Amino acid sequence: MNAWAATGLSRPLRALRYTPARGCPADPFSPSGGMTDAERTAGIGARPYAVLRPVRTDLLTSDEAEDSLPEGLPDGNLEQDRAPSPYAMERRTADGIHTAARSVTRSSTARLPDRTAGPAGVLLDMDDTLVDFSRASPAALAEVLGPEGHFATWMALTDHWYPQFTSGKLSYQELERNRLADMLTVLGRPVPGTADLDALDARRKRAVESRLRLYPDVLPFLRRVRAAGYRIGILSNSDGIQQRRRIAQLGLEPWLDAITVSSESGLAKPSPESFALACGRLGTPPERTVHIGDSLENDALGAQQAGLAAVWLCRNALDGVPALEGITAVESLDAVFR
Repeated sequence: MNAWAATGLSRPLRALRYTPARGCPADPFSPSGGMTDAERTAGIGARPYAVLRPVRTDLLTSDEAEDSLPEGLPDGNLEQDRAPSPYAMERRTADGIHTAARSVTRSSTARLPDRTAGPAGVLLDMDDTLVDFSRASPAALAEVLGPEGHFATWMALTDHWYPQFTSGKLSYQELERNRLADMLTVLGRPVPGTADLDALDARRKRAVESRLRLYPDVLPFLRRVRAAGYRIGILSNSDGIQQRRRIAQLGLEPWLDAITVSSESGLAKPSPESFALACGRLGTPPERTVHIGDSLENDALGAQQAGLAAVWLCRNALDGVPALEGITAVESLDAVFR
């Protein structure tokens, strides 16, 4: 059995080259990619401007070969094929498929549910909502894989594997293994067996955690919400052991009444069941619970469709974010419950 087969993963990818949409930096998610935080988050979802296309460079013999895609990655862009959101519309260009939200009335501040009718609560996403994960992760990846470990490639592979995790087809550990194995293949490096692959990813995660910081608005927000009598919980699509360790490391535990993590519950956002479970653990009904997170699809739309109030947190980029009907978009937790 070869090293790749020993991992139990899908067929390895060939060497890839990722090409951004016209006008985008070559690697917008790298620490020196030339894109500001506001620019990086101004679009829809987690991958704003770049529509990155994987290309089999080992097979390129002509201009036409630029359109070739390796097996194992979705066609068009690197978002997994899925049913279109009722809030989204696609614009197909020569550079790829661009998604934008339908523009409707919006608000720059958000209220919390009324507590007079009974217990009310706040559910919070964790990464890039409470914790500045996007700043820590690129540097950690470069530390472990070297400067050629471009974060844009890493996020493109995340986009490929992540929907299979949220749909229940893969565990979070399987997602991590597949992503890292594909990344090593992209870099032209051998893929080790499962134990060594897990050890390498553990190094990366330790490097991430050494750099994690809460956003400056988090503790003031938690103090404000707790003083007003609201219950507070975490709802995260991730690994439970990892997130609980990070919650303790960052001093969040005393503020939380409930923690719900997808790897433990078997339910991932945006499924309505994941929100229902989190509300049940928090002890508040959906109609008196607000969910706040940075993902349009997983957090804002998922919460809205589950009957919660939805706040889409678009840090440092509210001016570039189209409005969404029934969803409040804010750029800081300072704009929530003032």
